[in-house]
Amino acid sequence: GVNSTSVQLAGGANTQQTFTVGTGSGDAGSYTAEVSSDNDSASTGVTVQEPANFQVSFQSTNSPVVEGDTLTANVTIENTGDVQGTQTVDIGALGGDSKSVTLGSGQTTTETFSFATSSGDAGDYTLTAVSQNDSANQAVTVLAPANFSVSIASTNSPVTEGDTLSVDADIENVGDVQGTQTVNLSVGALGSDSTSVQLASGANTTETFSVGTGSGDAGSYTAEVSSDNDTASTGVTVQEPANFSVSIQSTNSPVVEGQNLSVTATVTNVGDVQGTGIVDLNVVGG
Repeated sequence: GVNSTSVQLAGGANTQQTFTVGTGSGDAGSYTAEVSSDNDSASTGVTVQEPANFQVSFQSTNSPVVEGDTLTANVTIENTGDVQGTQTVDIGALGGDSKSVTLGSGQTTTETFSFATSSGDAGDYTLTAVSQNDSANQAVTVLAPANFSVSIASTNSPVTEGDTLSVDADIENVGDVQGTQTVNLSVGALGSDSTSVQLASGANTTETFSVGTGSGDAGSYTAEVSSDNDTASTGVTVQEPANFSVSIQSTNSPVVEGQNLSVTATVTNVGDVQGTGIVDLNVVGG
């Protein structure tokens, strides 16, 4: 640019004048400043410097992480301007993090940004690092932890007192990573059973759980299979075994020696299942 002013001077007099020209974005560089009158000129070199200019780039992350872990991203920041500056570099995703950075001309630093994750954060994200002059993107992933869903496939109910109750359960890891969990069967007063299950993401298995039964256990129960993440239940029954009660309804007593003594008895199975038994008549005394 140019600037000029009108100067009046007596013979032998002198004065100092200040000339100004504006600068703007993109004007950085070396120039020659020349002051001239009708009779003379003088020049000198001048420089316009680029202001601090912070360029950002992602160097690395620890992605993928599992929900509950901390995601970290390393960002390199370089001041490509001609003068020292201080800027705030922000990353807004997953709750966000920011760093105040001061850099001299040509200096570079790498800053670590941290993001806490929690339940429900599973998914794919784009981290965007932003300075006053630049931005950079980085894809990251938060994985769902192992999640064991359970369902009851079958049981051998009803069983009879003294038999073993068996429950077959289907177990699937619907999370994003491999996991190991203890899966439990509980059948109230009958007892419980458990097993350790390891499954890769998307894998499934069927496990058989067993509890014993004994005398007096007849009744209805709820069999519940549970993992750390899920439960499933079904009704089961323990039946009383066949139990023959007898009662005498009538006799033809008294009889005379040489005649047959007849006894009429009612036999009732008061148990829950069919059975076959021997019923005896013993006549003692004399």
